[in-house]
Amino acid sequence: LTFFGSTGQMTAFTVAEHKALMETVGKAKGKLNVLVTASTANVPDTIELCKHAADHGADGVIVSPPYYVKGISNEGMLRYYTMVLDGLPKNLPFYLYHVPRWTMAPIPVEVVKQLRRYGNIAGLKDSTTDAKGYTNFVTNFPDLSIITGTYENLEIALTHGMGGIIQEAGPYCRDLADLFAVAHSGKDIHPAYAALQAKIAKLYGAKDGLDQYAIMQYAMTAEMGKAVSYTRPPFVDLSDARKAEIEKTLREQQIKLGQL
Repeated sequence: LTFFGSTGQMTAFTVAEHKALMETVGKAKGKLNVLVTASTANVPDTIELCKHAADHGADGVIVSPPYYVKGISNEGMLRYYTMVLDGLPKNLPFYLYHVPRWTMAPIPVEVVKQLRRYGNIAGLKDSTTDAKGYTNFVTNFPDLSIITGTYENLEIALTHGMGGIIQEAGPYCRDLADLFAVAHSGKDIHPAYAALQAKIAKLYGAKDGLDQYAIMQYAMTAEMGKAVSYTRPPFVDLSDARKAEIEKTLREQQIKLGQL
């Protein structure tokens, strides 16, 4: 289980809200492995959220580079991550978060290499659609968990024994689980991957990337029986026509609504 990533609109929630949700998840997690994104634009709040997560059941934290300041140097990024890591328990699994579309601060391979001196660097989440860039991380760090955050790179990830946190596939958890089962069996994953990709493309349609979170939220809650979306500014809610289209698409794909 992972939460408070880009899909979870992490920047739209207060530190207190981050903590409250982490405490709720920690109490209910059972045997689930929980990764929480604990990213802010400053070192003290990031350390505070990471420590709090560790104290309340998180099995690891995902941390992006500091956002707002664009074009930061490798030295500046290293300084940020070094200060954060020095302030955390040495046994807390730490995942770097490469999501340059939103942070405008891509994580270079060289920065990852230098951060490997910290023994708790467990992996990196790459939420881009850049197949070449994702493959470059996998090639350079085969011993780390290089997680894809987009379905476009999921086939590459599974082929290389890596995993994925796929927000677009939220309404298709069963299909996604079946795809992972095929990958673990050693069989050809392309047919199952292509089928899932077609479903996702049909649901989202031509997207500018700003409404996809509301689409995913609405589709998943429709499955649960109470169709709503929880967009916070600067995102906007979907129109009634778009919501009706989402429900129609899910029914055509034989997704049972209100059954979870």
